Amino acid sequence: VGGNYCLNNGFNKLHDCILVSEHQSKSVNDAKTYIANKGEANVNETAPIYTYVEDRTNNIQYASNTSDCYFGNSYEFDNSTGTFRLFNKDNSPIIRDLLSDLYINYYTCGSSTAGYTKCSTIYKINSIVNINTNTISGDKITYKISSSLDSQVGLYKTQDNIGDTYFFRGNVTNNNVYFGGYYWKIVRINGETVNKDGSIRLIYNETSLDENGNNLKPISIGSSAFNNMGSHPKYAGYMYNDSNTPIVSDYTFNKTFTLGTLYYFGESYSYEIDSNGITKFKISLGENEYPLKQMTTTEILNDTSGQLSKTPYTCLSTESNGECEILYKVNNIINQTSGNVNTISMNYNNKELNDQNVKDSVAKKIIDDWYVNTFSSQQNNGKSVLEYVYDDIFCNDRSTISLYTNGTYTLRNSNTSGYLLSQDTINSPYTRLVSAKVPYRKATLICANKNDAFTVNETSISNGNLTYPIGLITVDEAALAGAMYDIKNNNYWLRCSNNFWTMSPSRFLSSSLITRGFIINGNGSLYNNTYGVVDSMNLRPVINLKSDVVISSGDGTPTNPYIIE
Repeated sequence: VGGNYCLNNGFNKLHDCILVSEHQSKSVNDAKTYIANKGEANVNETAPIYTYVEDRTNNIQYASNTSDCYFGNSYEFDNSTGTFRLFNKDNSPIIRDLLSDLYINYYTCGSSTAGYTKCSTIYKINSIVNINTNTISGDKITYKISSSLDSQVGLYKTQDNIGDTYFFRGNVTNNNVYFGGYYWKIVRINGETVNKDGSIRLIYNETSLDENGNNLKPISIGSSAFNNMGSHPKYAGYMYNDSNTPIVSDYTFNKTFTLGTLYYFGESYSYEIDSNGITKFKISLGENEYPLKQMTTTEILNDTSGQLSKTPYTCLSTESNGECEILYKVNNIINQTSGNVNTISMNYNNKELNDQNVKDSVAKKIIDDWYVNTFSSQQNNGKSVLEYVYDDIFCNDRSTISLYTNGTYTLRNSNTSGYLLSQDTINSPYTRLVSAKVPYRKATLICANKNDAFTVNETSISNGNLTYPIGLITVDEAALAGAMYDIKNNNYWLRCSNNFWTMSPSRFLSSSLITRGFIINGNGSLYNNTYGVVDSMNLRPVINLKSDVVISSGDGTPTNPYIIE
Protein backbone atom coordinates (compact mmCIF):
# COMPACT_ATOMS: atom_id res chain seq x y z
CA VAL A 1 0.00 0.00 0.00
CA GLY A 2 1.25 3.44 -0.87
CA GLY A 3 4.29 4.52 -2.84
CA ASN A 4 2.47 5.26 -6.12
CA TYR A 5 3.35 1.77 -7.36
CA CYS A 6 1.01 1.90 -10.35
CA LEU A 7 2.17 5.11 -11.99
CA ASN A 8 5.80 4.35 -11.21
CA ASN A 9 5.45 1.07 -13.11
CA GLY A 10 3.31 2.11 -16.07
CA PHE A 11 -0.15 1.03 -14.84
CA ASN A 12 -2.32 4.10 -15.40
CA LYS A 13 -5.68 2.36 -16.02
CA LEU A 14 -7.62 2.30 -12.75
CA HIS A 15 -8.83 -1.22 -13.54
CA ASP A 16 -5.27 -2.53 -13.92
CA CYS A 17 -3.95 -0.53 -10.99
CA ILE A 18 -6.53 -2.02 -8.61
CA LEU A 19 -5.39 -5.52 -9.52
CA VAL A 20 -1.61 -5.12 -9.57
CA SER A 21 -1.59 -3.14 -6.31
CA GLU A 22 -2.81 -6.23 -4.45
CA HIS A 23 0.68 -7.79 -4.51
CA GLN A 24 2.73 -5.30 -6.55
CA SER A 25 2.41 -7.69 -9.47
CA LYS A 26 4.36 -7.26 -12.69
CA SER A 27 1.30 -7.83 -14.90
CA VAL A 28 -2.49 -7.93 -14.67
CA ASN A 29 -2.53 -11.67 -15.40
CA ASP A 30 -0.04 -12.31 -12.62
CA ALA A 31 -2.23 -10.26 -10.29
CA LYS A 32 -5.34 -12.23 -11.20
CA THR A 33 -3.53 -15.51 -10.60
CA TYR A 34 -2.32 -14.32 -7.20
CA ILE A 35 -5.83 -13.20 -6.19
CA ALA A 36 -7.46 -16.42 -7.40
CA ASN A 37 -4.95 -18.48 -5.41
CA LYS A 38 -6.11 -16.77 -2.19
CA GLY A 39 -9.30 -18.83 -2.43
CA GLU A 40 -12.85 -17.82 -1.59
CA ALA A 41 -13.85 -15.25 0.99
CA ASN A 42 -15.31 -16.80 4.14
CA VAL A 43 -18.49 -14.87 4.95
CA ASN A 44 -18.99 -17.03 8.06
CA GLU A 45 -16.48 -14.73 9.75
CA THR A 46 -16.08 -10.98 9.85
CA ALA A 47 -13.04 -9.48 8.16
CA PRO A 48 -10.97 -8.68 10.11
CA ILE A 49 -11.64 -11.35 12.76
CA TYR A 50 -11.79 -10.08 16.33
CA THR A 51 -11.21 -11.80 19.65
CA TYR A 52 -12.91 -10.15 22.65
CA VAL A 53 -12.16 -10.55 26.35
CA GLU A 54 -14.12 -9.38 29.38
CA ASP A 55 -13.29 -5.99 30.85
CA ARG A 56 -14.59 -5.32 34.38
CA THR A 57 -14.80 -2.04 36.32
CA ASN A 58 -15.67 -2.50 40.00
CA ASN A 59 -17.76 -0.30 42.27
CA ILE A 60 -19.48 2.04 39.84
CA GLN A 61 -22.98 3.53 39.98
CA TYR A 62 -25.45 2.90 37.18
CA ALA A 63 -28.99 4.21 36.66
CA SER A 64 -31.30 2.46 34.21
CA ASN A 65 -33.66 4.66 32.20
CA THR A 66 -36.38 1.98 32.29
CA SER A 67 -38.67 1.19 35.21
CA ASP A 68 -38.33 -2.57 34.84
CA CYS A 69 -35.39 -4.65 33.65
CA TYR A 70 -34.36 -8.23 33.04
CA PHE A 71 -32.34 -9.97 35.77
CA GLY A 72 -30.36 -13.21 35.81
CA ASN A 73 -28.18 -14.86 38.43
CA SER A 74 -25.57 -15.91 35.90
CA TYR A 75 -24.23 -15.00 32.47
CA GLU A 76 -22.24 -16.26 29.50
CA PHE A 77 -19.74 -14.27 27.44
CA ASP A 78 -19.24 -14.85 23.70
CA ASN A 79 -15.63 -13.96 22.86
CA SER A 80 -16.37 -13.99 19.13
CA THR A 81 -19.00 -11.23 19.35
CA GLY A 82 -18.18 -9.40 22.58
CA THR A 83 -21.70 -9.93 23.91
CA PHE A 84 -23.26 -11.38 27.06
CA ARG A 85 -26.30 -13.58 27.68
CA LEU A 86 -28.14 -13.57 31.02
CA PHE A 87 -29.74 -16.72 32.40
CA ASN A 88 -30.67 -18.42 35.69
CA LYS A 89 -28.59 -21.32 36.94
CA ASP A 90 -31.63 -23.43 37.82
CA ASN A 91 -32.89 -23.16 34.21
CA SER A 92 -35.85 -21.05 35.32
CA PRO A 93 -36.97 -18.31 32.91
CA ILE A 94 -35.12 -15.03 32.94
CA ILE A 95 -36.88 -12.49 35.20
CA ARG A 96 -38.37 -9.17 34.12
CA ASP A 97 -39.26 -7.09 37.15
CA LEU A 98 -38.84 -3.81 39.01
CA LEU A 99 -35.55 -3.23 40.82
CA SER A 100 -35.63 -4.52 44.39
CA ASP A 101 -33.43 -6.10 47.08
CA LEU A 102 -34.35 -9.48 45.61
CA TYR A 103 -31.85 -8.88 42.81
CA ILE A 104 -28.73 -8.04 44.79
CA ASN A 105 -25.90 -10.19 43.36
CA TYR A 106 -27.90 -10.63 40.14
CA TYR A 107 -26.80 -9.38 36.72
CA THR A 108 -28.72 -7.02 34.42
CA CYS A 109 -28.33 -5.36 31.03
CA GLY A 110 -30.35 -2.45 32.40
CA SER A 111 -32.95 -3.02 29.70
CA SER A 112 -36.61 -3.98 29.49
CA THR A 113 -36.20 -5.29 25.94
CA ALA A 114 -35.14 -8.76 24.86
CA GLY A 115 -31.56 -7.49 24.63
CA TYR A 116 -30.57 -9.69 27.57
CA THR A 117 -29.73 -12.39 25.02
CA LYS A 118 -27.01 -10.26 23.44
CA CYS A 119 -25.85 -7.31 25.58
CA SER A 120 -22.54 -5.58 25.10
CA THR A 121 -22.52 -4.38 28.73
CA ILE A 122 -23.93 -5.96 31.89
CA TYR A 123 -23.92 -4.91 35.56
CA LYS A 124 -23.60 -7.02 38.69
CA ILE A 125 -25.80 -5.49 41.41
CA ASN A 126 -23.92 -5.20 44.70
CA SER A 127 -26.34 -2.77 46.36
CA ILE A 128 -29.22 -0.41 45.59
CA VAL A 129 -28.39 3.30 45.82
CA ASN A 130 -31.81 4.77 45.00
CA ILE A 131 -34.84 2.64 44.25
CA ASN A 132 -36.77 5.61 42.79
CA THR A 133 -34.16 6.35 40.13
CA ASN A 134 -33.26 2.70 39.47
CA THR A 135 -29.69 3.42 40.57
CA ILE A 136 -27.42 0.59 41.66
CA SER A 137 -23.85 0.26 42.84
CA GLY A 138 -21.98 -2.63 41.34
CA ASP A 139 -19.53 -3.95 38.78
CA LYS A 140 -19.67 -2.93 35.14
CA ILE A 141 -18.72 -5.80 32.85
CA THR A 142 -18.05 -5.08 29.20
CA TYR A 143 -15.43 -6.17 26.65
CA LYS A 144 -12.20 -5.10 25.04
CA ILE A 145 -10.51 -6.31 21.87
CA SER A 146 -7.74 -8.74 22.71
CA SER A 147 -6.57 -9.27 19.17
CA SER A 148 -7.66 -8.93 15.57
CA LEU A 149 -6.47 -10.87 12.58
CA ASP A 150 -6.29 -9.53 9.05
CA SER A 151 -6.65 -13.11 7.90
CA GLN A 152 -8.74 -11.99 4.96
CA VAL A 153 -7.75 -8.63 3.57
CA GLY A 154 -7.41 -7.19 0.09
CA LEU A 155 -8.92 -8.41 -3.17
CA TYR A 156 -10.83 -11.65 -3.59
CA LYS A 157 -12.44 -13.22 -6.62
CA THR A 158 -15.95 -14.52 -7.24
CA GLN A 159 -18.55 -14.51 -10.04
CA ASP A 160 -21.42 -12.20 -10.97
CA ASN A 161 -23.87 -12.31 -13.89
CA ILE A 162 -21.16 -11.21 -16.35
CA GLY A 163 -18.10 -13.16 -15.25
CA ASP A 164 -15.13 -12.78 -12.87
CA THR A 165 -15.43 -10.01 -10.31
CA TYR A 166 -12.77 -8.81 -7.86
CA PHE A 167 -13.92 -7.22 -4.58
CA PHE A 168 -12.23 -5.50 -1.65
CA ARG A 169 -12.51 -7.22 1.74
CA GLY A 170 -11.46 -6.41 5.29
CA ASN A 171 -9.28 -3.62 6.59
CA VAL A 172 -8.03 -2.31 3.25
CA THR A 173 -6.75 1.24 2.88
CA ASN A 174 -6.04 1.49 -0.84
CA ASN A 175 -9.52 1.65 -2.39
CA ASN A 176 -10.08 5.41 -2.26
CA VAL A 177 -10.96 7.54 -5.30
CA TYR A 178 -11.54 11.25 -5.79
CA PHE A 179 -13.84 11.85 -8.73
CA GLY A 180 -16.21 14.62 -9.80
CA GLY A 181 -15.74 16.59 -6.59
CA TYR A 182 -16.50 13.63 -4.29
CA TYR A 183 -14.59 10.96 -2.43
CA TRP A 184 -15.58 7.36 -3.18
CA LYS A 185 -14.63 3.88 -2.04
CA ILE A 186 -14.03 1.15 -4.62
CA VAL A 187 -16.39 -1.76 -3.95
CA ARG A 188 -15.23 -4.08 -6.70
CA ILE A 189 -14.31 -4.59 -10.32
CA ASN A 190 -17.56 -5.80 -11.86
CA GLY A 191 -17.82 -9.00 -13.86
CA GLU A 192 -15.45 -9.36 -16.77
CA THR A 193 -14.69 -11.94 -19.42
CA VAL A 194 -11.53 -12.89 -21.33
CA ASN A 195 -12.30 -10.25 -23.94
CA LYS A 196 -13.82 -7.51 -21.79
CA ASP A 197 -12.58 -5.70 -18.68
CA GLY A 198 -15.11 -5.05 -15.94
CA SER A 199 -16.41 -1.65 -14.92
CA ILE A 200 -15.47 -0.29 -11.49
CA ARG A 201 -18.09 0.03 -8.75
CA LEU A 202 -17.81 2.99 -6.36
CA ILE A 203 -19.78 3.89 -3.23
CA TYR A 204 -20.20 7.52 -2.10
CA ASN A 205 -17.81 8.54 0.67
CA GLU A 206 -18.50 12.27 1.17
CA THR A 207 -17.05 15.51 -0.12
CA SER A 208 -14.15 15.63 2.31
CA LEU A 209 -12.24 13.42 4.74
CA ASP A 210 -10.77 14.22 8.14
CA GLU A 211 -7.08 14.87 8.65
CA ASN A 212 -6.40 11.14 8.85
CA GLY A 213 -8.32 10.45 5.66
CA ASN A 214 -10.83 8.22 7.42
CA ASN A 215 -14.56 7.85 6.88
CA LEU A 216 -15.68 6.96 10.40
CA LYS A 217 -18.20 9.79 10.42
CA PRO A 218 -21.75 10.15 9.11
CA ILE A 219 -21.71 9.65 5.34
CA SER A 220 -24.86 10.33 3.38
CA ILE A 221 -26.52 12.42 0.69
CA GLY A 222 -29.58 12.47 2.97
CA SER A 223 -31.84 10.12 4.85
CA SER A 224 -35.27 8.71 4.09
CA ALA A 225 -37.50 5.69 4.34
CA PHE A 226 -36.85 3.06 1.70
CA ASN A 227 -40.58 3.33 1.01
CA ASN A 228 -43.45 5.26 2.58
CA MET A 229 -45.44 2.04 2.94
CA GLY A 230 -44.44 -1.23 4.50
CA SER A 231 -47.58 -3.33 4.88
CA HIS A 232 -46.93 -5.53 1.85
CA PRO A 233 -43.83 -7.49 0.66
CA LYS A 234 -43.71 -5.52 -2.59
CA TYR A 235 -42.55 -2.40 -0.73
CA ALA A 236 -39.04 -3.88 -0.42
CA GLY A 237 -38.74 -3.33 -4.17
CA TYR A 238 -36.46 -0.63 -5.54
CA MET A 239 -39.39 -0.34 -7.94
CA TYR A 240 -42.75 -2.05 -7.65
CA ASN A 241 -46.31 -2.02 -8.99
CA ASP A 242 -49.32 -0.35 -7.38
CA SER A 243 -52.54 -1.34 -9.09
CA ASN A 244 -55.54 0.99 -8.88
CA THR A 245 -57.87 -1.97 -8.42
CA PRO A 246 -58.37 -3.50 -4.96
CA ILE A 247 -57.91 -7.25 -4.78
CA VAL A 248 -59.74 -9.45 -2.28
CA SER A 249 -57.45 -12.21 -1.08
CA ASP A 250 -58.36 -15.75 -1.96
CA TYR A 251 -56.71 -16.87 1.28
CA THR A 252 -58.77 -16.99 4.46
CA PHE A 253 -56.91 -16.89 7.74
CA ASN A 254 -57.37 -16.12 11.41
CA LYS A 255 -56.89 -12.61 12.76
CA THR A 256 -56.47 -11.74 16.43
CA PHE A 257 -58.86 -9.22 17.95
CA THR A 258 -58.54 -7.52 21.33
CA LEU A 259 -61.11 -8.82 23.78
CA GLY A 260 -63.67 -6.18 24.75
CA THR A 261 -62.52 -3.59 22.17
CA LEU A 262 -65.26 -1.86 20.16
CA TYR A 263 -64.37 -1.97 16.46
CA TYR A 264 -66.22 -0.13 13.71
CA PHE A 265 -67.76 -2.21 10.89
CA GLY A 266 -69.33 -1.08 7.61
CA GLU A 267 -71.50 -2.41 4.81
CA SER A 268 -69.18 -1.33 1.98
CA TYR A 269 -65.88 0.41 1.42
CA SER A 270 -64.23 3.08 -0.71
CA TYR A 271 -60.60 4.00 -1.23
CA GLU A 272 -58.32 6.82 -2.34
CA ILE A 273 -54.66 6.93 -3.41
CA ASP A 274 -52.91 9.97 -1.96
CA SER A 275 -50.09 12.03 -3.47
CA ASN A 276 -47.51 9.61 -2.02
CA GLY A 277 -49.22 6.68 -3.70
CA ILE A 278 -50.59 5.34 -0.41
CA THR A 279 -53.92 3.56 -0.69
CA LYS A 280 -56.39 4.45 2.07
CA PHE A 281 -59.53 2.35 2.52
CA LYS A 282 -62.52 3.66 4.41
CA ILE A 283 -65.65 1.77 5.39
CA SER A 284 -69.01 3.25 4.44
CA LEU A 285 -72.62 3.50 5.65
CA GLY A 286 -74.30 2.29 2.49
CA GLU A 287 -77.64 4.07 2.09
CA ASN A 288 -78.22 4.55 5.81
CA GLU A 289 -80.04 1.22 6.03
CA TYR A 290 -77.09 -0.28 7.89
CA PRO A 291 -75.24 2.53 9.69
CA LEU A 292 -71.59 2.12 10.63
CA LYS A 293 -71.73 -0.42 13.40
CA GLN A 294 -69.63 -0.49 16.56
CA MET A 295 -69.24 -4.02 17.97
CA THR A 296 -66.98 -6.19 20.10
CA THR A 297 -66.21 -9.75 19.02
CA THR A 298 -68.24 -10.99 21.99
CA GLU A 299 -71.27 -9.03 20.77
CA ILE A 300 -70.87 -10.51 17.29
CA LEU A 301 -70.76 -14.03 18.72
CA ASN A 302 -73.94 -13.38 20.71
CA ASP A 303 -75.76 -11.60 17.87
CA THR A 304 -78.55 -13.57 16.18
CA SER A 305 -79.63 -10.90 13.69
CA GLY A 306 -76.85 -11.56 11.18
CA GLN A 307 -75.36 -8.10 11.65
CA LEU A 308 -71.87 -9.28 10.67
CA SER A 309 -73.08 -10.46 7.26
CA LYS A 310 -74.56 -6.99 6.69
CA THR A 311 -71.48 -5.05 7.85
CA PRO A 312 -68.44 -7.33 7.39
CA TYR A 313 -65.78 -4.70 6.54
CA THR A 314 -63.47 -3.19 9.14
CA CYS A 315 -60.17 -1.34 9.45
CA LEU A 316 -59.93 -2.72 12.99
CA SER A 317 -60.29 0.90 14.03
CA THR A 318 -61.84 2.27 17.20
CA GLU A 319 -62.65 5.51 15.38
CA SER A 320 -65.64 5.91 13.09
CA ASN A 321 -63.55 7.71 10.47
CA GLY A 322 -60.63 5.27 10.68
CA GLU A 323 -58.63 4.59 7.50
CA CYS A 324 -56.30 1.72 6.64
CA GLU A 325 -53.96 0.48 3.92
CA ILE A 326 -55.32 -3.06 4.30
CA LEU A 327 -59.00 -3.72 4.88
CA TYR A 328 -60.43 -6.83 6.53
CA LYS A 329 -63.56 -8.69 5.44
CA VAL A 330 -64.68 -10.68 8.47
CA ASN A 331 -66.44 -13.91 7.59
CA ASN A 332 -67.16 -15.08 11.11
CA ILE A 333 -65.88 -14.86 14.67
CA ILE A 334 -64.35 -18.13 15.85
CA ASN A 335 -64.08 -17.13 19.49
CA GLN A 336 -63.91 -13.90 21.46
CA THR A 337 -60.35 -13.10 20.33
CA SER A 338 -60.14 -14.62 16.86
CA GLY A 339 -61.87 -13.98 13.56
CA ASN A 340 -61.86 -15.74 10.20
CA VAL A 341 -61.00 -13.05 7.61
CA ASN A 342 -59.99 -12.18 4.08
CA THR A 343 -57.90 -9.10 3.34
CA ILE A 344 -58.49 -6.44 0.71
CA SER A 345 -55.45 -4.63 -0.65
CA MET A 346 -53.69 -3.64 -3.84
CA ASN A 347 -52.09 -6.43 -5.93
CA TYR A 348 -52.53 -8.80 -3.06
CA ASN A 349 -50.89 -12.14 -3.79
CA ASN A 350 -49.56 -12.11 -7.34
CA LYS A 351 -45.78 -11.79 -6.94
CA GLU A 352 -45.14 -11.36 -10.64
CA LEU A 353 -47.65 -8.50 -10.82
CA ASN A 354 -46.41 -6.84 -7.63
CA ASP A 355 -42.79 -7.00 -8.78
CA GLN A 356 -43.41 -5.22 -12.07
CA ASN A 357 -41.08 -2.21 -12.07
CA VAL A 358 -43.66 0.54 -12.53
CA LYS A 359 -43.30 2.87 -9.54
CA ASP A 360 -40.11 4.22 -7.93
CA SER A 361 -39.38 3.58 -4.29
CA VAL A 362 -38.73 6.62 -2.11
CA ALA A 363 -35.04 5.70 -1.93
CA LYS A 364 -34.79 5.50 -5.71
CA LYS A 365 -36.43 8.91 -6.12
CA ILE A 366 -33.90 10.54 -3.81
CA ILE A 367 -30.94 8.77 -5.40
CA ASP A 368 -32.15 9.77 -8.88
CA ASP A 369 -32.76 13.37 -7.80
CA TRP A 370 -29.23 13.59 -6.44
CA TYR A 371 -27.85 12.18 -9.69
CA VAL A 372 -29.78 14.69 -11.83
CA ASN A 373 -29.65 17.83 -9.69
CA THR A 374 -26.24 17.49 -8.02
CA PHE A 375 -23.91 14.89 -9.48
CA SER A 376 -24.61 15.19 -13.21
CA SER A 377 -23.58 18.86 -13.30
CA GLN A 378 -20.11 18.10 -11.90
CA GLN A 379 -16.97 18.29 -13.97
CA ASN A 380 -13.90 16.08 -13.85
CA ASN A 381 -10.84 17.72 -15.44
CA GLY A 382 -13.09 19.80 -17.67
CA LYS A 383 -15.30 16.89 -18.76
CA SER A 384 -18.79 16.02 -17.64
CA VAL A 385 -18.77 13.23 -15.05
CA LEU A 386 -21.40 11.50 -17.17
CA GLU A 387 -18.73 10.67 -19.76
CA TYR A 388 -17.08 8.37 -17.20
CA VAL A 389 -20.16 6.57 -15.84
CA TYR A 390 -21.06 3.07 -17.03
CA ASP A 391 -24.42 1.28 -17.06
CA ASP A 392 -24.02 -1.91 -15.00
CA ILE A 393 -26.33 -4.11 -12.90
CA PHE A 394 -27.73 -3.10 -9.49
CA CYS A 395 -29.42 -6.11 -7.89
CA ASN A 396 -32.64 -5.79 -5.86
CA ASP A 397 -32.86 -9.54 -5.20
CA ARG A 398 -36.56 -10.18 -4.48
CA SER A 399 -36.26 -13.93 -5.06
CA THR A 400 -37.46 -16.25 -2.31
CA ILE A 401 -36.12 -19.56 -1.11
CA SER A 402 -38.35 -22.50 -0.28
CA LEU A 403 -35.67 -25.07 0.53
CA TYR A 404 -32.38 -24.77 2.39
CA THR A 405 -30.43 -27.82 3.49
CA ASN A 406 -26.76 -27.79 4.47
CA GLY A 407 -25.73 -25.14 2.01
CA THR A 408 -28.08 -26.15 -0.80
CA TYR A 409 -30.54 -23.45 -1.89
CA THR A 410 -33.59 -23.88 -4.12
CA LEU A 411 -35.46 -20.82 -5.44
CA ARG A 412 -39.21 -20.72 -5.40
CA ASN A 413 -41.09 -20.08 -8.62
CA SER A 414 -41.40 -16.33 -8.21
CA ASN A 415 -44.51 -16.16 -10.39
CA THR A 416 -46.69 -18.30 -8.18
CA SER A 417 -45.71 -17.79 -4.56
CA GLY A 418 -44.02 -15.50 -2.10
CA TYR A 419 -46.47 -12.64 -1.58
CA LEU A 420 -49.24 -13.71 0.76
CA LEU A 421 -50.28 -11.39 3.55
CA SER A 422 -51.29 -14.42 5.59
CA GLN A 423 -47.76 -15.86 5.39
CA ASP A 424 -44.25 -14.54 5.97
CA THR A 425 -42.20 -13.80 2.86
CA ILE A 426 -38.52 -14.64 3.31
CA ASN A 427 -36.29 -13.14 0.65
CA SER A 428 -33.23 -15.05 -0.48
CA PRO A 429 -30.65 -12.60 0.98
CA TYR A 430 -32.09 -13.21 4.46
CA THR A 431 -31.98 -16.98 4.04
CA ARG A 432 -28.40 -17.20 2.81
CA LEU A 433 -26.91 -14.59 5.18
CA VAL A 434 -29.03 -14.81 8.34
CA SER A 435 -31.20 -17.89 8.79
CA ALA A 436 -28.54 -20.18 7.29
CA LYS A 437 -26.28 -21.11 10.17
CA VAL A 438 -22.52 -21.05 10.23
CA PRO A 439 -20.80 -22.64 8.30
CA TYR A 440 -23.49 -22.61 5.60
CA ARG A 441 -23.89 -18.88 5.12
CA LYS A 442 -22.90 -17.60 1.72
CA ALA A 443 -22.99 -14.44 -0.38
CA THR A 444 -23.55 -14.20 -4.10
CA LEU A 445 -23.13 -11.44 -6.65
CA ILE A 446 -25.26 -13.28 -9.19
CA CYS A 447 -28.67 -11.61 -9.46
CA ALA A 448 -31.25 -14.41 -9.56
CA ASN A 449 -33.88 -12.78 -11.80
CA LYS A 450 -33.66 -10.48 -14.80
CA ASN A 451 -36.53 -8.44 -13.34
CA ASP A 452 -34.41 -7.66 -10.25
CA ALA A 453 -31.24 -6.78 -12.21
CA PHE A 454 -31.60 -3.02 -12.68
CA THR A 455 -29.91 -1.24 -15.57
CA VAL A 456 -30.75 1.69 -17.85
CA ASN A 457 -30.49 -0.35 -21.04
CA GLU A 458 -32.20 -3.72 -21.22
CA THR A 459 -30.01 -6.74 -21.97
CA SER A 460 -30.57 -10.47 -21.97
CA ILE A 461 -29.82 -10.50 -18.21
CA SER A 462 -31.02 -7.07 -17.01
CA ASN A 463 -34.32 -5.21 -16.98
CA GLY A 464 -33.64 -1.74 -18.46
CA ASN A 465 -35.95 -0.10 -15.89
CA LEU A 466 -33.52 2.49 -14.48
CA THR A 467 -33.66 6.08 -15.69
CA TYR A 468 -30.13 6.82 -14.50
CA PRO A 469 -27.14 4.49 -13.92
CA ILE A 470 -27.05 4.79 -10.13
CA GLY A 471 -28.22 2.62 -7.25
CA LEU A 472 -27.27 1.24 -3.82
CA ILE A 473 -24.91 -1.41 -2.49
CA THR A 474 -26.31 -4.90 -1.89
CA VAL A 475 -26.18 -6.84 1.38
CA ASP A 476 -24.10 -9.51 -0.39
CA GLU A 477 -21.51 -6.91 -1.40
CA ALA A 478 -21.39 -5.76 2.24
CA ALA A 479 -20.95 -9.35 3.47
CA LEU A 480 -18.09 -9.87 1.03
CA ALA A 481 -16.58 -6.58 2.23
CA GLY A 482 -16.35 -8.06 5.74
CA ALA A 483 -19.72 -7.62 7.48
CA MET A 484 -21.82 -10.24 9.26
CA TYR A 485 -25.38 -10.14 10.52
CA ASP A 486 -25.73 -8.51 13.97
CA ILE A 487 -22.01 -8.77 14.74
CA LYS A 488 -20.12 -5.51 15.10
CA ASN A 489 -17.08 -4.85 12.95
CA ASN A 490 -15.51 -1.46 13.47
CA ASN A 491 -12.53 -1.89 11.21
CA TYR A 492 -13.42 -2.83 7.65
CA TRP A 493 -13.43 -0.42 4.75
CA LEU A 494 -17.22 -0.04 4.26
CA ARG A 495 -18.13 0.90 7.80
CA CYS A 496 -19.04 4.48 8.70
CA SER A 497 -20.66 5.85 11.85
CA ASN A 498 -24.27 5.96 10.63
CA ASN A 499 -26.83 3.40 9.47
CA PHE A 500 -27.46 3.27 5.73
CA TRP A 501 -29.71 1.39 3.35
CA THR A 502 -28.69 -1.46 1.10
CA MET A 503 -30.73 -2.41 -1.98
CA SER A 504 -31.55 -5.87 -0.62
CA PRO A 505 -34.95 -7.02 0.67
CA SER A 506 -35.02 -9.07 3.86
CA ARG A 507 -38.46 -10.39 4.83
CA PHE A 508 -42.13 -9.61 5.36
CA LEU A 509 -43.73 -10.49 8.71
CA SER A 510 -47.41 -11.37 8.36
CA SER A 511 -48.09 -11.09 12.10
CA SER A 512 -47.27 -7.37 12.11
CA LEU A 513 -47.60 -6.53 8.39
CA ILE A 514 -44.04 -5.15 8.36
CA THR A 515 -41.68 -5.34 5.39
CA ARG A 516 -38.00 -5.18 6.23
CA GLY A 517 -34.93 -4.41 4.16
CA PHE A 518 -31.25 -4.77 4.99
CA ILE A 519 -29.19 -1.92 6.39
CA ILE A 520 -25.57 -1.58 7.45
CA ASN A 521 -25.38 -0.42 11.06
CA GLY A 522 -23.07 2.25 12.40
CA ASN A 523 -21.25 -0.54 14.27
CA GLY A 524 -20.48 -2.21 10.95
CA SER A 525 -22.95 -5.08 11.24
CA LEU A 526 -25.58 -6.17 8.76
CA TYR A 527 -29.12 -5.84 10.03
CA ASN A 528 -32.69 -6.03 8.83
CA ASN A 529 -33.94 -2.96 10.64
CA THR A 530 -36.30 -3.43 13.57
CA TYR A 531 -39.31 -1.58 12.20
CA GLY A 532 -39.16 -1.82 8.44
CA VAL A 533 -38.78 -0.09 5.11
CA VAL A 534 -40.71 2.91 6.44
CA ASP A 535 -37.78 3.75 8.76
CA SER A 536 -35.53 6.65 7.87
CA MET A 537 -31.95 5.58 7.09
CA ASN A 538 -29.06 7.23 5.30
CA LEU A 539 -28.35 6.83 1.59
CA ARG A 540 -24.92 6.26 0.02
CA PRO A 541 -25.18 6.21 -3.80
CA VAL A 542 -23.30 3.67 -5.88
CA ILE A 543 -22.10 4.29 -9.45
CA ASN A 544 -19.94 2.39 -11.95
CA LEU A 545 -17.03 3.84 -13.90
CA LYS A 546 -16.03 2.67 -17.35
CA SER A 547 -13.32 0.03 -17.39
CA ASP A 548 -10.86 2.22 -19.33
CA VAL A 549 -10.76 5.25 -17.00
CA VAL A 550 -7.24 6.48 -16.36
CA ILE A 551 -5.68 7.85 -13.17
CA SER A 552 -3.40 10.89 -13.13
CA SER A 553 -2.10 10.50 -9.57
CA GLY A 554 -2.61 8.75 -6.26
CA ASP A 555 -2.08 5.33 -4.74
CA GLY A 556 -5.61 4.74 -3.39
CA THR A 557 -4.84 5.56 0.22
CA PRO A 558 -7.19 7.92 2.11
CA THR A 559 -4.72 10.80 2.09
CA ASN A 560 -3.57 10.13 -1.50
CA PRO A 561 -6.65 8.80 -3.34
CA TYR A 562 -6.67 7.87 -6.99
CA ILE A 563 -7.44 10.94 -9.10
CA ILE A 564 -9.36 10.17 -12.28
CA GLU A 565 -7.78 11.83 -15.31
